[in-house]
Amino acid sequence: MSGGLMKWRFAFACSFINFTVLAQIRIAGLQFVATLERYDVSRSQAAFPYVLRYIVAFVCGSFIGFFGCKFGLKPVTLSGCCLLSFGIGLCFFAEDVIVITIGWGLFNGLGSGMACHLLPSYMSLHFAPEDLARANGLAMTCSKAISRPALQNKTKYFRKSSGLYSPTFILMTIIQSSFMCIVTLHLTVLVDFAKDKGVTTDQSVHMLMCSAVANLAGCLTLGFVTEKLWLSATQFAALCYL
Repeated sequence: MSGGLMKWRFAFACSFINFTVLAQIRIAGLQFVATLERYDVSRSQAAFPYVLRYIVAFVCGSFIGFFGCKFGLKPVTLSGCCLLSFGIGLCFFAEDVIVITIGWGLFNGLGSGMACHLLPSYMSLHFAPEDLARANGLAMTCSKAISRPALQNKTKYFRKSSGLYSPTFILMTIIQSSFMCIVTLHLTVLVDFAKDKGVTTDQSVHMLMCSAVANLAGCLTLGFVTEKLWLSATQFAALCYL
């Protein structure tokens, strides 16, 4: 375990990675609408690159765990950051939605998984169990809260100015995967759904931002529920899922 304030540097470093990687989920709704307008495609075609990114990022977790054991946590994480950056850069040259699908859906999705999936293991190397929950909460703070006002307003600005250039184990996996779909995929279509109801794009951005305070409070405080033994980790996870 790292000692003193030094170990919290790792939490802030993981927080920054989560900010730059997972925060892309927060702006998927804006990108979806911009893809509709830029490439004049159907809604299913426009949504496919962003849904594919979620699928690739989450499904590749088992392979990433193997790579982490074989090559080390740090090389895999750094490689993921480079790969997702390449995928985003490829989208800059996109003239059709197929390039967006390859760059954002495949390269960005795989890179995001490589960059994020091993962070909890990396954190466990530097924090004692009694501090780990708070450290992980801090590491997720940026992506869940700060990223919303920071990236959504920036995305809106650039969009306006430049456009869009075991049985138990199996059951647990299914539940966790479905939960991730619930908490991420709705962000893709929320802006479009709001616009169908007459809400302007600016107003729909504020709809996404309004949950930032709740996410911030949850990330920073809910670790105490299990640390204080008010609930077991299993009970708390089940309660959160409900």
